[in-house]
Amino acid sequence: MTTPSASLQAQIRSVLSEVLGVPAASISAASSPASIDAWDSVQHLSIVMALEQACGVQFEPEDIEKMKTVGDIESIVASKQA
Repeated sequence: MTTPSASLQAQIRSVLSEVLGVPAASISAASSPASIDAWDSVQHLSIVMALEQACGVQFEPEDIEKMKTVGDIESIVASKQA
């Protein structure tokens, strides 16, 4: 897995904060739908679309399935940008 840069982590957490309506400071690599109430299946698709636009990447269906935590999302985006 590719390790995301600090700036990429901040960008991704900012997108998640905006989509989910939670403070970016409350989002960690371990954050997941289990720890963020607003993160449901519909919001997951909103996150995917917002990240594709913000980060200039395209996710495959299997990438989307692997997005279980914020850390997973950061690694997937970093590998797409590598």
